[in-house]
Amino acid sequence: MQRPFYTWEGDILVLNILGTPNAKKDAIGKVKGHQLCVSVKAVPWAGKAT
Repeated sequence: MQRPFYTWEGDILVLNILGTPNAKKDAIGKVKGHQLCVSVKAVPWAGKAT
C-alpha cells in the first residue's frame, strides 16, 4: 500500500511537497510516489528556498 502525500496531525494538515523552482509556470502537479509536485517560477535567491 502506497502512503499518501498528506497526513493530519490533529487539526493540522501536513503536506509532503516536491518543489521545483525556476519552472516555466506556477503549477500544482500530480502526485509522484508519496509527494505532491509543485512548480514555481521564482528563482532561488542566494541559495535559499523560494
